[in-house]
Amino acid sequence: MLGSQILKNRRQILDALALGSIAAVSENYLFSTVAAAEPLIVDPVLVANLNTATQGDGEDTVDVLSNLGQPSPVYVPYGEFLFDKPMEFIRSRLHGLGQIRATDGVTPPYYSMIDERPQSVDGKTIGSAFEGDISRVNFAVGHVIKGADTLGHASDSSPDVLRVYTPEAYATVTFLHNESGSRDLGGRTDMRGATMATAHLTDVVHLGRGDSAAYVARSRVSGQNPDSEHVINNAWGMGFVSEIRAQADGVFLLPVESAYTDSGFDVGSVGHLLLGRRTNNTGEKYANWIGYVAKSVGGDKPWDVFYTAYGSSKIGIDFTQAYFESEGFEGAAMVLSSGQRIYFDGHLDMNIPAESRWKCEDPGDIWIGYDSADKSITIRNGDQSTLSLSQDGLALTGNLGLFGAPPASQPKISGSRSDTGRLLGAVIGALVELNLVEDLTVD
Repeated sequence: MLGSQILKNRRQILDALALGSIAAVSENYLFSTVAAAEPLIVDPVLVANLNTATQGDGEDTVDVLSNLGQPSPVYVPYGEFLFDKPMEFIRSRLHGLGQIRATDGVTPPYYSMIDERPQSVDGKTIGSAFEGDISRVNFAVGHVIKGADTLGHASDSSPDVLRVYTPEAYATVTFLHNESGSRDLGGRTDMRGATMATAHLTDVVHLGRGDSAAYVARSRVSGQNPDSEHVINNAWGMGFVSEIRAQADGVFLLPVESAYTDSGFDVGSVGHLLLGRRTNNTGEKYANWIGYVAKSVGGDKPWDVFYTAYGSSKIGIDFTQAYFESEGFEGAAMVLSSGQRIYFDGHLDMNIPAESRWKCEDPGDIWIGYDSADKSITIRNGDQSTLSLSQDGLALTGNLGLFGAPPASQPKISGSRSDTGRLLGAVIGALVELNLVEDLTVD
């Protein structure tokens, strides 16, 4: 398009290219297709609705009703054009600035439909990735980055930046600058009640029987540093990376969020699923397989919580289908180091608003832990009662009750040792009080 003028044919487009009025692209790019046929150029000046279109140099008119059912691309200039059939009859790949309004909806500027499996080649290299039939693919992008120094050097990064970015070297780059939006939780704990600004929005309606995803990343990794001593010093293959940086006090950082609802239907759900197939556990260069890592690094202040569960659930953590059979780690469903404890009487601060009540504020004073100094496991209930199991035996601080008896303090026996009969009765009475024996003696 030259200003508000419609470029009706090839000559006008090439004239505009010569004048430098529009970006210079090759003639083959403008007109070539898989079938080596020229795409249709819909001309709103010549037609009030989309019943006819000019083709190629504008000398011929063709029936759009038949051509929109073919796989050849159709260029639609700026504007909206009427089509007296449903969108399912539009089989061409549309591109341009305009839209076609069918009887059941309106097409986007870039639109395509496919209902037959195309010639498919799942290429593993840049040279084979597009060997299949891509005539219905709206955007097929190939990009090659070469040269050891093209992306800079890791040493160029600052201490608070994980990676060095070179946007000018990437296949696609989007920069979103947003100054609009609001949030009003209104006391709700589901984190809703906010506007959303996003650089990319993908909507998916899945009516098929297989899987669907709004985004799929596939990466093949083989790069290694010759002097590497650790696997983390070699190339990493990642499907998603987010680096979020605060630039003001009081903001909230959330690198990943997933929200979903059953909408009243009986469905299954797994919030986060990792599927890993390991066939080699040699473990050289510290090669470990770990399902989840929360790592506090680079700062001088601790996190508040590594993992928090919120709301109603039948079970908190379930290992009943896991197997821990590696030599030296038999049964290791959970591992704690010396000095670490499990607390049993944590308290929330109910003065904190519900939407900000993320964690326990007081762990309480009932706990179980391990001390490597005396190799003892200690159970503590408050300040007075402690049970300690070490290699030397069992030690108790506090009252004792056995075999169903209520806990009682340590019995005291007084009197003269020469009065053996009375002392024996006192000892038996003390043992009975502790429920250690049943008194069946007779006078």
